[in-house]
Amino acid sequence: SLRKAADHTGVKFQTLARYVNKQKAAGNNNVRMTPNYAVRRVFTDADEQELAEYIKTTARMCFGLTTVDTRKLAFEMAQKNNLDFPQQWSENKLAGKDWLRGFIQRNPRISIRQPEACSLSRMTSFNKHNVNQFYENLKLIYSRNSSVLCAATRIFNLDETGTPIVSASKAILAEKGVKQISKATSGERGLLITTCAIVCAAGTFLPPAMVFPRCNFKISHVKWCSTPGLLVMEHFIKHSSSSKENPSLLIFDNHESHMSLKVLDLARENGVTILTLPPHCSHKMQPLECFWQPCTLYNVSSIG
Repeated sequence: SLRKAADHTGVKFQTLARYVNKQKAAGNNNVRMTPNYAVRRVFTDADEQELAEYIKTTARMCFGLTTVDTRKLAFEMAQKNNLDFPQQWSENKLAGKDWLRGFIQRNPRISIRQPEACSLSRMTSFNKHNVNQFYENLKLIYSRNSSVLCAATRIFNLDETGTPIVSASKAILAEKGVKQISKATSGERGLLITTCAIVCAAGTFLPPAMVFPRCNFKISHVKWCSTPGLLVMEHFIKHSSSSKENPSLLIFDNHESHMSLKVLDLARENGVTILTLPPHCSHKMQPLECFWQPCTLYNVSSIG
């Protein structure tokens, strides 16, 4: 149908229908429409394909190009290859916005995205050696107790996030021209509650462990005597029914906040095998990372 053809080619339905009706009125039912932008187009299809591959490569390397950088690159590419380009490109030393808009339309695999910040330590730590070492350790754990740990119900993943008690304000409708719009909340700045989610490989969740901040702390001369990690481990052992007769595997981030001598002793006594992810690799290897975003949005909508 015309509508399906318009959606497939990216041509407006009204434009396609007008040309089809025009050809039908002329009595010509077998017409091949070809684009004619040879006069205004700067780059060939091969040039744009090469430029698109370069843009995708830089984005994968975490050094993506902004819209201005892409326009500068297009101008330099056209200038180096002695191509015919508009005079305005020479005046501004970059390609025009119209060219960029058309380039994105001609290359649907490229779009303007908002990147997430990624530190250099995360970029360098996520490599083949570290990932292989993690899976070698996992294979070793399976070989030691394959009859029990191969069951999905005994494999768990833990991750934590900060949950604010005062959510960020959402957009509202208000009068134009007013300098500041306020919204009543329980406080301008709220406390941060640490929420630990524990999911089973079988697809079920254990009750979350929530660590609330305190105003007064008791003095402890031994730093591992009382830690939030110990409370979370006790919570996990209780709700997973872990014991030496019913062992379990717990996978979480490689961070010192999770580990202490007391935690390790408690895990060993109750048949809990701990496997940590490689350092600075949780953004790629932590399954619960995809869970926190919708959870945070739901929390904001429920308390906001």
